[in-house]
Amino acid sequence: MNAPRGKAGRLRLLVAALAVGCAVACFAYDARAQAADAKRVALLTLALVGLAAGLAFPRSRERSLAVRGSRVSWAALAGVAFVGWSALSVLWGQTGPALLELTPWCAALGIALAGAALGTQAAQRSAELAAWLVGILGSAWLIGAWLAGERGFFLHAGQGNPNWAGLLLAIAWPLARPSRAKWRAARWATRAVAAAWGLALVLCGSRVGLCAAGIGLVVAAWTAQAPLRAHYLTCLSMLALAFALTLAFAGKTSTRNESAANASANERGPHELPAPRSEGKQSAASSLAGRLWIQQISARAALANAPWGAGLGHFSSAFLSSQGRALDALSPQQAARRFSNATTAHNDWLQVALESGLPGLGLFCAALGFSLRAQLRSGWAAGSGSLAAFALASFGDSPLYLPAPTLLLGLVFGALPREGHALTVSPTTGLGLRVLLLAACASLLPPSLAAWLATRARSAASLAAPAQRARLLEKSARLTPGAWESAFELGLLRLESGHAEAAARELERAASLGAGLAALLALGNAEIECGKPERAITAFRAALALNRGSARAHLGLSEALREGSALGEAEEHARTALRLLPGDTRARELLDAIIEQRADHDLGL
Repeated sequence: MNAPRGKAGRLRLLVAALAVGCAVACFAYDARAQAADAKRVALLTLALVGLAAGLAFPRSRERSLAVRGSRVSWAALAGVAFVGWSALSVLWGQTGPALLELTPWCAALGIALAGAALGTQAAQRSAELAAWLVGILGSAWLIGAWLAGERGFFLHAGQGNPNWAGLLLAIAWPLARPSRAKWRAARWATRAVAAAWGLALVLCGSRVGLCAAGIGLVVAAWTAQAPLRAHYLTCLSMLALAFALTLAFAGKTSTRNESAANASANERGPHELPAPRSEGKQSAASSLAGRLWIQQISARAALANAPWGAGLGHFSSAFLSSQGRALDALSPQQAARRFSNATTAHNDWLQVALESGLPGLGLFCAALGFSLRAQLRSGWAAGSGSLAAFALASFGDSPLYLPAPTLLLGLVFGALPREGHALTVSPTTGLGLRVLLLAACASLLPPSLAAWLATRARSAASLAAPAQRARLLEKSARLTPGAWESAFELGLLRLESGHAEAAARELERAASLGAGLAALLALGNAEIECGKPERAITAFRAALALNRGSARAHLGLSEALREGSALGEAEEHARTALRLLPGDTRARELLDAIIEQRADHDLGL
């Protein structure tokens, strides 16, 4: 009698350990680094521990993929193939950023295998417990920060961005199935957490997260049996109530502001301008227009790089090139308003198609599609709702490229049922997959840790004296030689201190690593300081190829052309810069100097 009880106790302990580890990894945060840096290291560490434990204790593989005659779902195979193909696309992408993007996916696969080793039901309980912990911790963080006076961007719950916090809560909420406890206190505690969850989602201000949470809860309620359906409908009502109260409060605030503006209008003179009105709807419309523009350019870039894609980590450069070609058809003024320095497509399907091509997009669709079908057939409402929320959020944002939502996706994949259409694998194949994934996670841990330390060094450099700042930036550049951030900041520091030659070298390296428009503009200025107008002209023309509405590029090119004695073209670009920046004194003075110089040249002086 003691052996079964001891085995069940150990299983419950493993379920709780995996859930707590995942929750801790979701909220790992370092204020002196990027939000994803600490999470990548935490995810890889958790995956390494889980995979190593599975290899060290062979008896724990009784329920795992390595068991003889084990049946692996097509969804799991598609997920492994997607990560493998994405890793292969690194060969024609950018190695540095690609390794960081590959890190959460490999870690999620490792966590999925660790969950699968516990068995389907135990993996489901672990995923549900992790979702509860994520919801409770995230809601407490957000509501506590709001009560402490934080607003706007600071309501990020350790995710680095309020929208990303909303995505995490939206994907976790349907996954948090309530316990079967019949205590009244437990039921009321569940309702209280649901109310806090809805309020936290509203505080994030993530429209995509709100929609994803609503769809996920609807799918979970449709899949669940009668007792659980009532829980999901309660969660939906809590979300709707929190959203309605927020809109009502915002409406009252807007009404008070409008009344105050009208009262003050009676006291203004006839020539005074009216006070600006609330632009909440306009900001929402402009945000949607910006997203649609980014997604349109991403789709063009994906078609231009079809069928194999631009390579993992190559999104920014491919997007800027495609956007530059689209902006060529617009006037400089229109291009200046349309230009966007997007780092993601805000649509995972488009970004996967751009980076990994048609094979990657097909495998990603297959992984989510087969997984959703398997969860619907098995009747696991929590997994079905979470996958539906993830799929919808992927259309409006980038949860696939964020560590915390990807971790939850790995937990859901680890709980996939292995019945129905599946492939039988041998023990050797399952063991080989574990060893390969363990080696991949171990090899990705050093660059992830180096990226974390490099970001901390750059953060410390921003507050240090110039001499110490240079040493910190050089250290950051040594830690991440394939990233452009350290080279760019070091180049700017060299340029400010008067070392133009050294600045040009660093900025040229940053531009070659994909720094984009800012690095080209700074490189052009450095080349002018070095007395090399021809090289400056090349840099500024490359910047205008990305954004013909850049006033700084037109101004710099005009100055470089003036030093190269191409006065006619220099005057043309100076006038364009002045039209873009009508009140800029530098553009006005440069145009006057060029006109005077041309007049002297015509007079033979």
